[in-house]
Amino acid sequence: LLSLGIAQELDDESLERQLEAVAQAAIPKTVLIAGLGPDGATRGFGSGALMSEDGYILTCSHVVDIGSKAQVTLADGRSFEAQYLGQNRAQDYALLKIEAAGLAFFEPRERPLAVGEWVAALGHPGGPYLDIQPTFSLGKVRALHRKIPVQFMDRFYNDAIETDVPIFAGNSGGPLVDMEGRLVGINGAILMIGESSYATPITQILAEYAALARGE
Repeated sequence: LLSLGIAQELDDESLERQLEAVAQAAIPKTVLIAGLGPDGATRGFGSGALMSEDGYILTCSHVVDIGSKAQVTLADGRSFEAQYLGQNRAQDYALLKIEAAGLAFFEPRERPLAVGEWVAALGHPGGPYLDIQPTFSLGKVRALHRKIPVQFMDRFYNDAIETDVPIFAGNSGGPLVDMEGRLVGINGAILMIGESSYATPITQILAEYAALARGE
C-alpha cells in the first residue's frame, strides 16, 4: 500500500508538471480580441489562437462580427489593430492578421482525437484581466463529429468536438489543445444543459486555411 501511494503521488506530481508546461507554452500563443465599433468603443470580447510567427490568428466568426474592427492584445500586453482576412460564417471560424514578428504560435495536431482524451481550453472569459493572461481550463473529450446549430440556427457546427471543459462568454475563438500543447480546435459554443462545450476541429479549419488567408 505504501509503494502504491508513492507511485500515485509521483503520478500526480508528473501530471502537474505536464499541465504547467502545457499552460506556460500555450499562454503566449493565446490572444485577447476586442471588437470595436466605428467610434472606437468596445462592443465585446473574444479570444484567438496565434498560427504563425508573423501574426496570423484563428478565432470564431461570431467574434469577428462583434465590431467593425478588432484590436488584438497579446499575453505580454502589446496591442495591435487586426486585419480581417476571411471567414466561414456558417461553421463559425475566421482568420485575422496583425503586423508582428517573432511570435510564439501553435502547432496543429494531425492525428485524430479520441473520446476520453484530456484537453485544455485557453481564453479570456469575461474579457481582459489586469495581467492580460488567459485562463487555462482542463477537461475531457466527450464526443467527436457532433452536429449542433447555434445562435438560433444562424450558425451550424457540423463536425464539432464536444468536451466537458468549462468555458464561458469570452472564451470564443480561443484554442483547445491536447496534453502536448498542440492545437486541436477552436472553442466556440456552450450548451448549458449538460454543461458541454464545442470546438471546431483544427483539421476542418486547415482544409480552408489557404482560402481564408486569401480573404475568401
